[in-house]
Amino acid sequence: MSSFGRAQLRSVAKCISLVLSAGKRSAGRLVILMYHRVTGDTGLELDVRSSDFRRQIEWLARHCEVVSLQEGLSPRGVGGESDSPCATRVVITFDDAYEDFYSVVLPVLRDANVPATLYVPTAFIDDASKVPVSKGGPHTKLLRPLTWEMLRELSRSPLITLAAHSHGHSEYPSLSDAEILRDIAESDRRFDSELGFRPRHFAYPRGAWDERCERIVAGRYESIALVGGGSIDPLVLNPHRLTRIPVLFSDGFRWFKHRVEGRLIHEESIASMIRGRRR
Repeated sequence: MSSFGRAQLRSVAKCISLVLSAGKRSAGRLVILMYHRVTGDTGLELDVRSSDFRRQIEWLARHCEVVSLQEGLSPRGVGGESDSPCATRVVITFDDAYEDFYSVVLPVLRDANVPATLYVPTAFIDDASKVPVSKGGPHTKLLRPLTWEMLRELSRSPLITLAAHSHGHSEYPSLSDAEILRDIAESDRRFDSELGFRPRHFAYPRGAWDERCERIVAGRYESIALVGGGSIDPLVLNPHRLTRIPVLFSDGFRWFKHRVEGRLIHEESIASMIRGRRR
């Protein structure tokens, strides 16, 4: 499928999802957004343009209450008393610890004075060749990691929460219990050695998980982030199954509000159905 075809498919899928989700709003719910890169130079859906990212963060700062992950998980963070007039609380998260988090993302967060959580795969920081993507290609040469020195500076920022994203970025359902435990232990070791602490929060590599993995990981972390599933009802929040909403390149700024409001929840299933019919 050509790049034009992909863009057209995404636009159609978003429009259909918008119709199917008419009237849906995120008011009173916790919205956890998931980003990866914000350079827009790879052609990947999980790499949004830096200009769009800035506009998105500025919009969130004006129209929503952006809180840290820890605050979002607190009773106040999921429906308790608040002085804010905003009905929607948003947590911003990033996966994979790419270098642009330091060079592009951090200045935007500082300008808007909003917090974010960064999930760090420690093997990638140690070795830039261990790029945490499922498919290789020309874009992989652009995917550079943060350094431990950058992470040390980020750890001192009151706006940034550093969290675990495994060591080797392997999908946990493919690993044995012992392998999962070793991976967690190595992630902890690298955090402790380089940054002086063990992370309290975790995101599954590529969002892959099952109940066996959860039983192992939940014993170590206060919260576990997934991928997909929409916004969170504060009355049934499970800190070990935090659903997140991916922000996509094709969202730009035009579709971003609809993404936050949960109106694009059907986009992926619609896009998959269209692809199947076109084959």
